[in-house]
Amino acid sequence: MNFEEYTTIIIAVVVALILLLGAFVLSRPLRNLFDRFRVSRAIKRLGTTSMSNVVLSDGMEGHVFIEHLVLTPSKVLVVSVRRYSGAIFAAENMDMWAQVTDSGSFKFPNPLHEIQTAMSALKSYLPDTPISGIILFGRDSTFPKGKPDGVMHISEIARIPAPAEGAPLSAPIQRAWERLLELKTSP
Repeated sequence: MNFEEYTTIIIAVVVALILLLGAFVLSRPLRNLFDRFRVSRAIKRLGTTSMSNVVLSDGMEGHVFIEHLVLTPSKVLVVSVRRYSGAIFAAENMDMWAQVTDSGSFKFPNPLHEIQTAMSALKSYLPDTPISGIILFGRDSTFPKGKPDGVMHISEIARIPAPAEGAPLSAPIQRAWERLLELKTSP
């Protein structure tokens, strides 16, 4: 081999190493971006329209943050997203849930309590509107002992029939959504 062949091989190896390093460094941000896209697409599939990052008074001099509100033909759906990986051990009546990963076991508060609080705050603004809520877990989570009611895995949404484009909304549901839009834009 002559000098030019060695130079070509060295350059190819260096470029390959740089590309591998770049892929390694960027893999987490790219994966997070892709996960956000999947969640956004899943939420759009749940209803006819949605709004995000809604803050409402809780009626006790505090506020409730609602990650996503989704308008469906029959109700307003409160959606909270959890991006936990690993095995999730949960039950409706447990105050703390557990996440088990390769790094260990971690406890976190039952998110169903949070969704109940959000639904109650929303109900105070829309007393005659059907409201329900779900906790949406990302693709890296599993529920080896079963999922409590009110919890969905993102993969389940693909099996739910999407509302038809331009699906008719009842007048009360439409008025409720308009009220939410007013609340979201008011100071």
